[in-house]
Amino acid sequence: MKIIISHDVDHLYATEHWVHDLIIPKLWVRSFIQLCRRQIKGSVFVQRLLYGFQKKWNYTEEVLGFDRDHNIPSTFFFGMKHGLGMSYSITSARKMISYVLSQRFDVGVHGIEFSDTHKMQEEYRIFKSIVGDFPYGIRMHYVRKDEETFRKLDEIGYVFDSTEFDKKGSNMSGPYKINNMWEFPLHIMDGYVLVTGDTEQSRKNTIRILDKVKAQGLPYCTILFHDYYYNSGCYPQEKEWYCWLVQYLKEQGFEFISFKEAIKELEHSSGYENNRVCE
Repeated sequence: MKIIISHDVDHLYATEHWVHDLIIPKLWVRSFIQLCRRQIKGSVFVQRLLYGFQKKWNYTEEVLGFDRDHNIPSTFFFGMKHGLGMSYSITSARKMISYVLSQRFDVGVHGIEFSDTHKMQEEYRIFKSIVGDFPYGIRMHYVRKDEETFRKLDEIGYVFDSTEFDKKGSNMSGPYKINNMWEFPLHIMDGYVLVTGDTEQSRKNTIRILDKVKAQGLPYCTILFHDYYYNSGCYPQEKEWYCWLVQYLKEQGFEFISFKEAIKELEHSSGYENNRVCE
């Protein structure tokens, strides 16, 4: 079993939220509840209050640097439209995408539209205008989908998707094809294994899923860590979990691989090559 790690970039700058959504007041309310329940420390609560007035809300460069130091060929998914608290501009996205590509990491679309074909095509076209010819991959924001989402993504031209996610962790499956598009089910997402204020249980939840994926003989375990959690002031538990996870995976002898390289392996084992993913 090999490990695929990716990062959904939900936020870039605080100013985008003051204009377009209620993410900041929701963060404050949620943090106050967690403080009252003694799930976070007072110092973390203060940092989150101040966070709303800080310019920087992304930790893409920091996560990328960490991944590079640990030889993790991760993929970063960027939004092309506004929705559900993802509110940064295409101009901001373009600058960050250019940076990630300059560091030789892969990028993909963090999709908002999952049912309207024309709007889905528009996201694809915007992304293509930024990156040019590229083996495009996508993951839907909040892993939203309907019965026709994957078929439409394939017809639009995506090489892979990683939206399928069993939130209860009871039904693990490996990659499979929808016509020409590979689907990589998501196995571990930070928000679904982390228990606020309980580091030990968070680790147990993670190891349980890793062991289950391995026991089922799946070729890849797909993991999502949101870059904005790589923030020791506001999200110390989340950042510590990711650092622990990478170290644990290395100690267990797992190899890290990108979606792109995994597709090449899958295509080769299937006895044919897909020109869309070959360099």
